[in-house]
Amino acid sequence: GASAATPPRGGASAAEEEGASSAAASAAAPSSALAARVQEAATLVVRADEAYAARETGLARSLLEEASALGLPDAARAEVRWRLARTLKELADEEKAAGQAGGSDGARKAAKQREKSLMLESLGAAREAVDLDGDQFGAHKWYAIALSITSAYDGVRAAIEQSFTVREHFEAAVRLAPADATSRHLLGLWFYEVAGLSWATRKVAAALFATPPTGSHAEALAHFEAAEALSPGFYLKNQVCLAKCSLALKDKPAARRWLASAAAMAPKSADDEASLAEAKKLLASL
Repeated sequence: GASAATPPRGGASAAEEEGASSAAASAAAPSSALAARVQEAATLVVRADEAYAARETGLARSLLEEASALGLPDAARAEVRWRLARTLKELADEEKAAGQAGGSDGARKAAKQREKSLMLESLGAAREAVDLDGDQFGAHKWYAIALSITSAYDGVRAAIEQSFTVREHFEAAVRLAPADATSRHLLGLWFYEVAGLSWATRKVAAALFATPPTGSHAEALAHFEAAEALSPGFYLKNQVCLAKCSLALKDKPAARRWLASAAAMAPKSADDEASLAEAKKLLASL
């Protein structure tokens, strides 16, 4: 789910150095040149946000990579980098959908490899954003998303070991932007996934941690409900998750209502399309 985006925050860096032919020019150039770069990055970010919203993901990536090449203050660069992480994750989703669409084994394996490569690049961009400016909720949100996905590449043990870090960053995103429905949804998803861990995975977790990660469907439902209350219909998957929690808690009427609502929504991303298919399949089975 995409959050509402804001232009990068500016700010001069005293350490910024620019070549100049005179003492006066060298004193004036850094601030004016830096301000111009920050403004250029802000314009690129606005265009990238528009491209991302229009599902022109390749264009969004190009614009953000162009902005990344500018020498920016930490806060402004962090705004660019978490947006790049978000865009790379969407490109990875597109590769995942392409891999699942069929074709030869070789084509599917190539799509899977591209998906993995994009997600690792997303993780790097998001981690950099958190390191640059820990006060940006988008940095925490997309770092947690990328870490959650990429830690699974290294198996169950690695995913469990990173699960606490994932939750901490989702909680940081919720704390920094309490009105952001997507951050609240993602915290709910963490509880939902922990509630659904298999017996074998729980045994691994118990061996790794004195206090392994815990979560219930009731806790997950509360977060999904809070997200929906913040922004009704903001994300197709949130309604599917509300339905799945309702089913886990033996509330079939609520599950049917949420699935019917989700099935009537228009998909806005590859992720939405996967959720829409799941909603229709679940609804047909009830």
